[in-house]
Amino acid sequence: MTVQEIPVSRVVLRAIEAVLAAWITKDAFLLYLGGKHDAAINNALIAATLVAVVEGGLWLIPRLVKWAYQRWGISSDEVFFRIIQVLILAAMFADGAAWLLTGSGFGVNQPGCLIALVALEGVIRRFVRPDPRPLEMARALGQLQAQVRVFTRLPSEQVKQSLGLVRGLSDIEASSRRDFELAEQEALYAMLKEARALGANAVIDARLTTGTYETAGSQWQVARPVYTGTAVRI
Repeated sequence: MTVQEIPVSRVVLRAIEAVLAAWITKDAFLLYLGGKHDAAINNALIAATLVAVVEGGLWLIPRLVKWAYQRWGISSDEVFFRIIQVLILAAMFADGAAWLLTGSGFGVNQPGCLIALVALEGVIRRFVRPDPRPLEMARALGQLQAQVRVFTRLPSEQVKQSLGLVRGLSDIEASSRRDFELAEQEALYAMLKEARALGANAVIDARLTTGTYETAGSQWQVARPVYTGTAVRI
């Protein structure tokens, strides 16, 4: 492995580990020279624990990320935020247990922790976790388009057999440009699937129309794309 292949995060963590361990070890040495042997031993144990935790994390986290991706398709960024959430929850439970057992906690701000958990969940869902629907739809649509071609116009002499009208309606009620693009693909997929069921290998005179209406009990406008065409064999 060359220097260029070492992740920056690993270099930064090891640098922090080295600085903190050296600092704590120096204090342990000074305490030992000052005759405070017990305090020196405690500091040495803290330095050893720090090194063990960092090295254990560097070994465990990449494997945890790989396992989470293979099992649930979770990205490394999401694993990072989930670990923070787990640490916050652990602090909250430890504080609650301390109150129950001793009558005094560790000073953990429970409402603040709850707000942090909700905020982190919002960050994960909005920025970290990608929407799997566009990729899945694009893959499914690509496979179907390889079997059923789409034409807005086609000379009649190229059509061997007309199988009837086909129609595809999106189930998605689109309220944003991103949702509308996905809904349009869904409507096209539904139309091609219907044509394929009829035994067609092409759809001609394909047209896209959009119905816009207000959602029930709201002034919010949503749209549902509709694809229509004629299923044929060419």
